[in-house]
Amino acid sequence: MFFLRPLAFTLLPQLSSFVCAALPCALTVETKNGPIQGHLAENRSDVTEFLGIPFAQPPVGDLRFAAPEAYERRGLHVADKFVGIDSTYRSCPSSDCPQSSRPPFDLGFLTPQAQQIIDFFSGNAGTKRDENCLTLNIWTKTIQNGHGCGGRPVLVFFYGGRTSIGTTNSPFYNGQYFSDAENVVVVTVNYRLNIFGFPGAPDNVDNLGFRDQRLAVEWVRDNIAAFGGDASRITIFGQSSGGVAVDYWAFAYAEDPIVSGLISHSGNALSFPMNSENVTLSNWYNVSAEMGCGSDGNTIPCMRTKPWEDIELAASKLPSARSSSPLRSVPPFYPKPDGVTVFSNYTQLAKEGKFAKVVSISPPPFAASGIV
Repeated sequence: MFFLRPLAFTLLPQLSSFVCAALPCALTVETKNGPIQGHLAENRSDVTEFLGIPFAQPPVGDLRFAAPEAYERRGLHVADKFVGIDSTYRSCPSSDCPQSSRPPFDLGFLTPQAQQIIDFFSGNAGTKRDENCLTLNIWTKTIQNGHGCGGRPVLVFFYGGRTSIGTTNSPFYNGQYFSDAENVVVVTVNYRLNIFGFPGAPDNVDNLGFRDQRLAVEWVRDNIAAFGGDASRITIFGQSSGGVAVDYWAFAYAEDPIVSGLISHSGNALSFPMNSENVTLSNWYNVSAEMGCGSDGNTIPCMRTKPWEDIELAASKLPSARSSSPLRSVPPFYPKPDGVTVFSNYTQLAKEGKFAKVVSISPPPFAASGIV
């Protein structure tokens, strides 16, 4: 993983070090949306963290079930906690996007620490949720030990969870340790999940969660230099369905990947089966009917008027579907081929070389693979 190792800095290291030491260069930074104020990380005092930075307009009202739009507000943002941003740009005490948690379970012999790990990965950790969740978090070295403030590699992480559950507000995804150990800028991204990210509604934009990821990386490209990162050395990486998203990225943005590296911890474009078109439509209409919006035609306008909590609850009642894999069911709201972000012919695309020509690491996914 040579592209994860920081390169030597050669441009006036003594001068840039002096500037960093004299000024809090990573505590308050200037972005295209105005100044963002961070704070020193709790357990790594030479790392500054910026939590809950909005990268998109709140996906509420007419933006629910719509492609994300770039964040427009200008002005100071205090990035001091995992938060969502409501339609009036006030912070709200949540970070998780709406999702369908798996039923909590206790095997009876687990230590408290082990149970906590299971709770976090199954969406039962008790962290609050809100529809206004399109934020990202950044960890970066405050002072660069004689190498200045800028030019560091950037690692952008997409969490897993079968596109049904997931959050950046997790001790397992806290980037302060990685940033400190490897001298990189670490970014974690919230993206829409379940019915809100992958609704499958007819005549509607598909795979909204993946479009959220793209907009987040565009924001990183445009602003990461202010955090000490090098926009020409962005690597995206992910675990499980996050790894699948990384592999999808290589094909979706073959001509304009933005990033210079891809790492799929586990999972690739062929790892998980998908729902049939009939199942996808049926699942959407089951929820829209329960919401009183009907079960045919364009139900999106009506669904945009309903409380997100009610939609989340209705979606959670639907069972997973059987698939071609005897070991893997398919969540009711899941990515579908749209010819833009997701395709149905990855083997053929790979043979034809229609993917981004960047450094890629994709180890054998083993348990995350749907192919033997």
